[in-house]
Amino acid sequence: MKITRKRAKKLLEVSEEEREKIWKENEEGRDECPFEKWERERKKILDRLRNFPDLVEETTSRLEVDRPKQGRKQKPDPAQKSMLILFARLAQKGNRDMEAILSI
Repeated sequence: MKITRKRAKKLLEVSEEEREKIWKENEEGRDECPFEKWERERKKILDRLRNFPDLVEETTSRLEVDRPKQGRKQKPDPAQKSMLILFARLAQKGNRDMEAILSI
């Protein structure tokens, strides 16, 4: 099959039309991404993580622990133990599970 100037111009026109069509479809698709929503949720999660140690401290201050009078004092207090347990559990979760837990 020979490619002549006439045929080459037609092919070029068709490829330009298709390129513009694809470009318009991509432009429309970009508006659908909810970046603003993601950023708002991200800020909420960061605020909750910043307040997390205070919440754990408040919660563990309500606990009453019976400790024996003798023996050495335990090094990590209940707040520290709780933080360790919670972060260990979160570290075992996947990204989606952590997002679901933190966005509650």
